[in-house]
Amino acid sequence: MTHLTTDQTADDGARGPGGAVTDVAGHSFAGLFRLLKVVRPDRPIHPKGLGLTGELARTGNPIEPSGLDWLDSPGTDTVEARFSRSVGLPQALPDILGLAVRARPSAGGGPGGLPGSGSADLLFASTGWRLPGRFLLQPRLDVDGATMTTLMPYRGRKGPVLLGLRTISLPPGSLSSGEWVLGLFWARPLGRWRQCGELRLHAGTRPGDTGLRFNPLENVPPGAQTYAWTRRLREHSYRAAQRKAPAAVGRPRTRLRYRKEDHVHRVPAVQLPRSRRVARPLRRLAVFRLGGGSVQDPGRG
Repeated sequence: MTHLTTDQTADDGARGPGGAVTDVAGHSFAGLFRLLKVVRPDRPIHPKGLGLTGELARTGNPIEPSGLDWLDSPGTDTVEARFSRSVGLPQALPDILGLAVRARPSAGGGPGGLPGSGSADLLFASTGWRLPGRFLLQPRLDVDGATMTTLMPYRGRKGPVLLGLRTISLPPGSLSSGEWVLGLFWARPLGRWRQCGELRLHAGTRPGDTGLRFNPLENVPPGAQTYAWTRRLREHSYRAAQRKAPAAVGRPRTRLRYRKEDHVHRVPAVQLPRSRRVARPLRRLAVFRLGGGSVQDPGRG
């Protein structure tokens, strides 16, 4: 089994012109995410979601292996997932649908199961199914009839591998009311889809969001690597999105009131002894001169 734990990146010419383009694009995405965090400090995209749990049954690929050990071996993994709408638009408007899946090891998971206490994070977004739609995000109203792919391929022993999901059955009403069943598929970027498993999800008795954070760049399936160009496009955005927001972000601002008296320059008064405060007005009256019509302080001259 080929499971990379220290370096899961396949170097594909990071120093070439293509590397510079994807690096610039990655930093641009990260800048956009930092701006979004001003108004959405917790999750700049996919702000609200539904937490799901279930299991993933892998059928394996004995006749035509994908090159990913995890996909090519039959087994069952317990999963935690989060379904969400990317932009967070109202339900009545189409949005890019997202499903993040974390597969964890379970007893009898098979030879291609996840080693130790590791996990694999898979991110799917609503796209087309055929070419070139499988590489293009497509807003959808709901998951009925929607197809999802990982958009970017993994690197396996036999070449790039794209993963996809298609809904097989839905619960009546909403996703929180029953079991959502999806087929798991794999394909070469330009090849046909082959089913390799089935994903069953349900929201449980108390539906709600989950605080899980997913990272498909670090938590990859056994036998998979990530291409360097996919890391350059995504890792800066992931860091920006998952970085803890500053304490001041998201808090109500205290409105400052302008008071004119706060901007008047005052000279601090000198506090005189009580005896002098009483004596001075008396001296002023004593030296009042009729010709000058003024009051003079004998202490000044």
